[in-house]
Amino acid sequence: MNKLIYVLLKMNNADVEPYDVIGMTSNIYDQVRDTVFVFDGNTEPYKNCGHVFLIHAEDDAPDIRYYNYYPETRSIEEAINILRIAGYKITQRPVSLELTDDMYVSAISECDQKYIDAIIRYMKSDTAVFPVNGYDGLLCENWFRMQKDGFTIEYTYKESLCKLVNDTYAWGDWGRHYALLQKYVAEHGTSNIPVKECIVAGVNIAPWVGDQRTAYRKGYLHPDREKLLLNIGFSFNTYTDAWEHSLNLLLEYQKKQGTLNIGKREVYQGERLGLWVQHQRDAYRDGTLSQQRINRLNAVGFDWDPLETEWLRKYVQYQRYVKTNSGNTYISRRTDFEGEHLGAWVETQRKRYTQGKLSQERIEKLQKLGMEL
Repeated sequence: MNKLIYVLLKMNNADVEPYDVIGMTSNIYDQVRDTVFVFDGNTEPYKNCGHVFLIHAEDDAPDIRYYNYYPETRSIEEAINILRIAGYKITQRPVSLELTDDMYVSAISECDQKYIDAIIRYMKSDTAVFPVNGYDGLLCENWFRMQKDGFTIEYTYKESLCKLVNDTYAWGDWGRHYALLQKYVAEHGTSNIPVKECIVAGVNIAPWVGDQRTAYRKGYLHPDREKLLLNIGFSFNTYTDAWEHSLNLLLEYQKKQGTLNIGKREVYQGERLGLWVQHQRDAYRDGTLSQQRINRLNAVGFDWDPLETEWLRKYVQYQRYVKTNSGNTYISRRTDFEGEHLGAWVETQRKRYTQGKLSQERIEKLQKLGMEL
């Protein structure tokens, strides 16, 4: 019956648009000017309703007090009589309930698509936070919130696939915060989500992000929400996030400076990146760095012992010097070779040997070249 009345109203061009049912009370059914119209086969009449419509009546419009909830057991004849009593002229009468249902489905589908298209246009804008009423003259938020829990609209923002999810259960509005997080990820990626302050469209989503990690750690994050977060590359481990952020910062440093070897005390982009690099080397030496992170660092050419790397570079250079001088290993302290103070380096090795500070491995390497220590 409810479907039928809606279709009859559509046939007579009644002004019908979605209405927000949150907080609705039965008193609203008694209002003359703004009457809520529910059409759904469920009980308690507006429980789990799929569509709720607000019918706006002008001063000279028919009296619409009759539009309370009517059970589906009412007949087509009764529906037409109700509309006639209210002052509507029935110009076309459905020949069967099946035809009425077809008209209903078609009308609802067309209406839904209109809202979906408007919401997608809105969410693609840089300032969009969540569907708002009034966009393109439509009550977008009301319509979206009337959809079933988990209802999803997909759209593209800055070349990233995003999902707008109708999810309002617990912690306020989960779907709204998820939409904001996707906007941030599309612009900045997931490797550096701030843990204290993450402002998106004027909203700090950092506390909400922390709630998701807490829920995951304690085992009460809904699997559907977990999947949505994982799909955008979200990490539930802040320690992992911080590590990934520092690695990306080091790679950025390499692009600008041409090396991954940064001084221990050096600060880059306001962060103590040199100290982080030293911590990776210390953890590697102590055996506390995971193999996964070792592999990640090896893949980008990370130098685990830059001092040893530099010593070997000088050693190979000294090899070339000896070969250039027909096997003569002598070199004075002030001799330069290939634009570097190679003689000073050789003198340093001799001093360290005398002081007992040169490792046996290095002693054997130098003696193999014929150097007199």
